Amino acid sequence: MPCYMTKVFYASPQDLAKRIPELWPLRNKKMAIFGLGSLGAPSVLEFARAGMKKIYMIDYDIVDPATMVRWPFGFSITGERKSDILKKFILNNYPYTEPEPVHLRVGAMPILEDEDKSQLKRINQYDQISSIIEKSDLIYDCTAEWGVAHFLTDLCNEMNTPYIGVSGTQGGWGGKIFRIRPYKGTGCW
Repeated sequence: MPCYMTKVFYASPQDLAKRIPELWPLRNKKMAIFGLGSLGAPSVLEFARAGMKKIYMIDYDIVDPATMVRWPFGFSITGERKSDILKKFILNNYPYTEPEPVHLRVGAMPILEDEDKSQLKRINQYDQISSIIEKSDLIYDCTAEWGVAHFLTDLCNEMNTPYIGVSGTQGGWGGKIFRIRPYKGTGCW
């Protein structure tokens, strides 16, 4: 009669923290990532891998096959919402992170899919975004939209929430990363 041995793997949050103890504090942190494009999507995955407790993923866009060279997944997910793809992947691969998609067009009127457009109600984005920022320990902006960045930094300053902005230049030959810590000064550009 053959004897089979089973390999035991250790993957509790504590086991993972032993590999990179500097990231252990992230297990109790929540963040919001605005923009899930070529910089936002890989960032979401890295924050999930690092053990972030909760990630609010704010974007309304779908995956376009023309931009596949800049996105972490291939053609099979074309036409699906970016936030839903990322949520599914995180739940399957990083079970200690809670991904929460927020289908919101920051700075634009929302498109109502299943409602009579004649009954269009103005959805107060300010309240939605304020609520997300209030629940978050960090705002990570990958929208590459200066108007959105100014709006978010103003809100972060009011709520005393750290802000990181990331953007790339056309062609991907460079970019900017900046942080604003309102509790360390004025939180001003």
